[in-house]
This record gives sequence, C-alpha cells and structure tokens, in this order.
Amino acid sequence: MTVALTFDSTEWRAQDLDLRLLILDLGCLSQICHLSLYDVTFPSALTFWRLVCTLPQLRWLYLRDVTFVKTAIDARTFSAFRLLSATNLEHVWLWSDGRPGSRATDSAALLQVISAQPVLYSLRAPPWSKVWSLELWDVTLPTAAAFGHLLYALSDLHLLVIHGPCIFPDHGFNPTNVPTPPGMPSGFRTIELGKNFSLCSDPQSVHDFVDLLIRSGASRRLEKITAWLSPSLRVPTSIDVALNRLVKHAGQSLKWLELMALPQDNLPPFNEASTYAAASIANCFDVLANTHLSYLLCSVEITREGSSSIFPLLDLLHQVTSPNIDFIKLTFIDVDDADLAKLCSGLSHLDAALSRSSFDKFRSVEINFHPTNEYTNTSEAMVRSCLPKLDARSRL
Repeated sequence: MTVALTFDSTEWRAQDLDLRLLILDLGCLSQICHLSLYDVTFPSALTFWRLVCTLPQLRWLYLRDVTFVKTAIDARTFSAFRLLSATNLEHVWLWSDGRPGSRATDSAALLQVISAQPVLYSLRAPPWSKVWSLELWDVTLPTAAAFGHLLYALSDLHLLVIHGPCIFPDHGFNPTNVPTPPGMPSGFRTIELGKNFSLCSDPQSVHDFVDLLIRSGASRRLEKITAWLSPSLRVPTSIDVALNRLVKHAGQSLKWLELMALPQDNLPPFNEASTYAAASIANCFDVLANTHLSYLLCSVEITREGSSSIFPLLDLLHQVTSPNIDFIKLTFIDVDDADLAKLCSGLSHLDAALSRSSFDKFRSVEINFHPTNEYTNTSEAMVRSCLPKLDARSRL
C-alpha cells in the first residue's frame, strides 16, 4: 500500500519543526513514501530537510512553489546540516502550476543549498544521496557551474528532466569551475528536455548547459535524449545548434533519440538564429556519430508546403548509420485531408529512405497521423500504398 502525505498552502514556523517533536508526531506515519508540498513556506532549507529526514520510507518528493524565508548558509546552519542523516529518497519533482506570478524559481533556493560547496564536500551521507531522478519545471541558478555542482551532489542521479526554461544570469562559463570525471554521477544516462525548454530558454544559457555536460564528460554516458526542435531543421535556431552538439557528443553511448517538432504557432517571433553556429555547420540535424542508435522517434509538423515539410526528416534519416536500429516511430502533426494528398509524394521518398541497407535489420516502423480535426480520416490502405517497399517487408 502506498501512503502519501500532502501539505497545501501553509507556513511552517521554526517552532513547528523541532526535530524531536516531529519524530514523535510523525512516528505513526513511518510508512509514508510520497510527500507533496504545495505552496508551503519554511523558515529555511535546513528545517525542510529535517522534515524529510523524519520519514524513513520516503521515496517520492513533490514540491510546488516551496519557499524559504532564510536561504543563506552560515556556520551554525552548516554544522546542523552535518547532523542530518541519509534518507531513502529517490525521486524529486520541483514543479510550478504555470500560473502568472507562480514562484517556481523560489525552489531554486533548495537547489542552491544542495549544490553549495561547503555542504557538498563535507556531508558523508546527505539526505539527497540516493536521489536518482530529478524533474524540474525550470532551471534558474546563477551559473552553469552552479548547476554542475548540483549534479555532482546527486551522485546516484540517472534521470534529469527539465520541462521549462533554462536561465543562467551570469554567462561567463568557466570550465575550471565544473566538476570533472569522475565528479559527475557515473550512472547519469537519460536527459529529457521539454517543449518550454526550447521555447523559453535563454539561448546562451542552453549553450552553457550543453558545455557543462560536454566538459564534465556527462554527455559521453548519455543513452537517451529527448528534445524539441524548430520545425525546419534546415534553418536551425541557436538552441537547435546547442542540442545537436549534445547529441553529437553523446556519440556511441546514445541508444534512444526522440526529436519532436515545436508547433509553428508557438514559436517566438525571434529565436536568435544560429548565432553560435560554426560557419561550416550542416543544414540538418547531425546524428552521424551516434552509431549505436537503436530507437529513433521523430515528429514533424505538416505545413502548407505539403511533402516538402518532411524533407528535414529525410535529411536526418539519410545520416543514420547505426546497424543497431530496431524501432522507428514517426509522427505527422496537423494533418488534414488536403495535406494527406500532398504527402503521398513525400511518403514515397520516405519509403526509399527507410529501404536503404542501413535499415535492413530494424524490426518495425510506426507511423502516426495527428489530424487537425476529428473528422479527418487517415486511410491505412492509402498510407500503405505510399510506402510499398516497407509494406512488402512487413515492417509497418
């Protein structure tokens, strides 16, 4: 049985968080494994972690708009941190409800405490030592190096999810301030970057974030990357370029790549085109270095240009050289009846691309159509007729 505890819209005073009294009050709740805190104010991060440490079976921690009155770590606070015990906490979510004025970045104070160097290098078994998945609404820390120290502190981290914007106000990225191998979590394998990460992040901060993962060696261990890209990869934005650098540096370790197209009507009017791109950058997303790729998932938004909308996808597929490709999933978004007719010629090119020798061993292709409205009917027979080679191989 899963036992959960939730606190919503409350302020905890210092006297409410006496450790001895907490243990007595919560002793009957020793089986709690889910703790949710929504719009809760604590006197300090120390009192928050004292609460966490009273729950020996806690595995999942959900935080939304959690704030701290005191964020500084003085000598007394530091000494108190050293008395905290290890926990069984494995999953941490720092979330926001997305409302205007929501205080998502206030939870950054919690991240700053974890990554603070006096705490980081002195605690033998900190309360966050077993956390293996971290899911963030956004990343707002002073520098990319500060985020690097956070990752270093989470020594068991396997999965990092960032849904929203990444912003580092101080850009002067200094590689000497970043933990070097084996400083980063050795088990760090998966990174998932949400739609709002690509839509709302500061481009230079994304480049700093990618530089952090590359310089620390973390990118070389990544096995799964999920990211959102601009609809036309032939005209990459600065953020597209940064994300492609991450994929390229993942190299042979990358086994799962999921690339989704940002909706055209969601794009900001100006997303700082390839300012950071080298002059010789290729006009497509580069996966040549990912020679052990097994799963490739892509989405494409169909525009009025019809079949030409999938040309960037064809560019991508022509680069795939991995002999280990096992599964490909392609999703076409905003398809209406007129688009389907225009797509037929494009699908024939897709049929040819997926019939190359490099795709001889893959198990199947899943092709999905997301219609503009519920009345659009995508005929399976029509799709199969546009992909005769794949259909003949029983791969659809």
